[in-house]
Amino acid sequence: MAFYVRKNMSKSLSAAGLIFAVAVLLPAISGNVSAQTVPPPAGNTDAIIQLNNLTVQSVDASAGVISASGPSGGCLSFNSPQSLRGMPMICPEPPQTAYQIALQADTILLFRTRARAALADFAAGDRINVYGFLDSVTGGVQALIVRDLDKPASFYGYYRQANRLRVVQPPDSSAPPAALTATPQNPCGYRIPCPAASAVSPGLGILYTIRVSAATRVWDVFRNPLPLAAIQSGDLINVYGRYGNGSFDALILRDLNQNGGVPILPPPVPGPGPVISAVSGPTTLAAGQTGTWTVNAVDPNGGVLNYKVVWGDENIFNPYANSGFALPAPVQQSATFTHVYYTPGTYRPTFTVTDQNGGSAQTSLSVIVNGTNPAPSGAVQITSMTPQQGPAGTQVTLSGQNFTPAGNIVHFGSSAYLPNISAAIASDGPGGYVLTFTVPSYSSHACEYAAPRCMIPDYQLQPGVYNVSVENANGTSNQIPFTLTSATGQALQINSIQPQSGAVGAIVTINGSGFTSSGNRVIFGRYLAATADSGDGSTLTFAVPSGMGANCQPNQACPMYFLQTPPGTYAVHVENANGSSNSMSFTVTSSGIY
Repeated sequence: MAFYVRKNMSKSLSAAGLIFAVAVLLPAISGNVSAQTVPPPAGNTDAIIQLNNLTVQSVDASAGVISASGPSGGCLSFNSPQSLRGMPMICPEPPQTAYQIALQADTILLFRTRARAALADFAAGDRINVYGFLDSVTGGVQALIVRDLDKPASFYGYYRQANRLRVVQPPDSSAPPAALTATPQNPCGYRIPCPAASAVSPGLGILYTIRVSAATRVWDVFRNPLPLAAIQSGDLINVYGRYGNGSFDALILRDLNQNGGVPILPPPVPGPGPVISAVSGPTTLAAGQTGTWTVNAVDPNGGVLNYKVVWGDENIFNPYANSGFALPAPVQQSATFTHVYYTPGTYRPTFTVTDQNGGSAQTSLSVIVNGTNPAPSGAVQITSMTPQQGPAGTQVTLSGQNFTPAGNIVHFGSSAYLPNISAAIASDGPGGYVLTFTVPSYSSHACEYAAPRCMIPDYQLQPGVYNVSVENANGTSNQIPFTLTSATGQALQINSIQPQSGAVGAIVTINGSGFTSSGNRVIFGRYLAATADSGDGSTLTFAVPSGMGANCQPNQACPMYFLQTPPGTYAVHVENANGSSNSMSFTVTSSGIY
């Protein structure tokens, strides 16, 4: 049952109690947030709400009233001042064109840094967040907290840790105060993106300025005290401190390449990259014929080279393809690869040679594969498949030779591994069998059925052509193409996102086609932001989440984590039984919390 506090109780809320509220109010927005969105409280003049990203129209200091329009960042509803979580709500309509925000003697005014502010610091055009009591009759707000999001314009307001920064310029002094610059090697933590920086260097990317004071603890890799002068260009460092505008005021600076001032991992010295001197291989092959390719390369630095090849048929299951890697050999090198193409067509295998410093060279050859798509000699044979197209969940029957009564594995392209399928004896003579499998919705891998089970991320299969083959104790069959269609026959498409920006808690509508009644997953970048329903198949509504998790598929073993949603621009797309949509941009303007 909702619990609201009378207006006259606000006077009894001490400053300490309000500061506690500032520290702990965090909206919980995740999962099927559209179903959790609540309407604005009605019939009770004392609802507790938060209005995010209002724009100040005017400030009446004599009356103690701020007039503001918006909000562009969404609204939250709280059960009581002690509530630790806010629920997204439809923002109430202002009585005219703006909200009238009444300030009391105990109203807390804050800068964006959460330092105390005065009413004189607020001006027309400023963006503000307001937390207080809503009078649903007058539309006014009796403010408990008002925070100016635009002032001060420049500040160092957040404590951040950035890991594995590469030192570009070492400290400019052997003793504090000193400064150094470093460039990030993303990510700055486990799946945590590095903060933006104001300085950009051609060839190096963004640069951070790191200021060292007498209070900074400078450590080596084992967290022992380290002389500041021991930090060298190229060292990897971890930094923790107050961050803002591309700079750190370091509290802790740890050099991962130093042990008491003795370098333990000397920074690599870049040199000339590897050179591919020759590559040879067949220009034509018959389907099922083995081809041999040789790559010759040299490292001018006299180091070891590694070779890798992409054959061009990785999306087609090939039971006899090698790993695509060759063992490294020193200095002058020659690597040999063999490969079998089973599907006719023109391919361009691409060979990449990499040295120990990350330098690389690449070359490719074209090969034409002629003939039919044979079953490997003495192996299983698929003679027919019914049907040859359909959505995920379709029952497909394969007829063929030398299926085994149990233990057949169906390969759905290179994307899905379907084990332990039984076959029945057909009526068309000795060796004839039929088996039935269900078209999968998601990718799968053989190691997921092993012990211990692997944690390779699965993904939703997209409409398209997948080559089907059968593997068992008798061998591996030929391939027959199956066309995977969408569940409704309608392509999943995003036409627009409204609005195109907002803070955490903002209500967002996606317009498009191919949405399902339930199970639509809204993806921010590669993270799951929300799961939403669609009543009409053309619109989805969700709230910008305060945090995001892994985009785990049903029955998938994958890492579980929860990341706070940082401000920035995200590529947003939707996944459901119809596939995966196109992407459109959405900008998270701020966390939207106090």
